[in-house]
Amino acid sequence: MLAAPLVAALVAVSGCADRSKSLAVDSTRAAITIGLKGPGTRDGVWTGADAHSSWHAILDGPRIAQLDEIALFTDGTRAMRQFQFDNVGVLSKLHEERVQLMYGATAAPDTVHTVIELEWVQDSLTRSTKRVNGTDKMLQLYEIDNLRVHVDELVRAARAGSILNTKTNKSTTAH
Repeated sequence: MLAAPLVAALVAVSGCADRSKSLAVDSTRAAITIGLKGPGTRDGVWTGADAHSSWHAILDGPRIAQLDEIALFTDGTRAMRQFQFDNVGVLSKLHEERVQLMYGATAAPDTVHTVIELEWVQDSLTRSTKRVNGTDKMLQLYEIDNLRVHVDELVRAARAGSILNTKTNKSTTAH
């Protein structure tokens, strides 16, 4: 379950990463080799082509134990994500809650609530669920890939402790 402050501020997720990006073998590693001393925290801001977010990293010694993110997409979608890492820094759990307004034939938009939950053991996906407005839906492989690429971007930003610029995003951190 996500922390109350995060639940109160939902944000968006889909589209944070380019579907065509390939994943490196160590893309979910969250070990920090320099610059961080824990226990402690680190906060930052991430900006992508179609979204921006704020994130909060919880440190356990020299590694990231958890990353919480609140995102807002240009289409108005809001999402909240929580990434948890095992004791060697590998992504072990992901929880995302997303709220999106869908416009159709009626004047009033429909609200779509999406919850995605993923769990890994030794970097093997062991559980995946997606619920849209309370109904189980098929989780697409590209959705998992996008989330893994995105968490890698956040981990790199938290490790860097300063501005991280790439062609697709900008991230800044604060101590």
